Formats: sequence, C-alpha cells, structure tokens
Amino acid sequence: MEYMKRARKRRKLTQQQLAKRLNVSVSCVSLYESGKRLPNVDMAKLIGKTLGFKWTRFYDDGNVDM
Repeated sequence: MEYMKRARKRRKLTQQQLAKRLNVSVSCVSLYESGKRLPNVDMAKLIGKTLGFKWTRFYDDGNVDM
C-alpha cells in the first residue's frame, strides 16, 4: 500500500512515530505499508484520519487479494 507509505512520509513521520500514534508495533505498520496485512475497519479509519486519506482506500478492489 504505497499510498500509506507516501502519506506517512509527507507528514514526516517515521514508522516508529506512526506506530506510537496508532498504538501498534512498528512491524504492524510495516505489514500494512507492504500490503501483507490489511487493517480492520477501526484501524483503517484511524490510519486514514492520522495520515489524511480516505480509510476505504484500504478496501478498494485494487488493494485486496481475494
């Protein structure tokens, strides 16, 4: 999910800083950014609010492997 990484960097946040704001581990942030893990709805909303993008972007067809 390259857009998440770009949004984080635009806000000049490290993965560690974002993890602290989200109350998750750095490895969890890394998994979200790499697309290896999809956040649940509540976490997607928090990430979207924190980084300034629509939370539903995580669930767009192009982002979900089924």
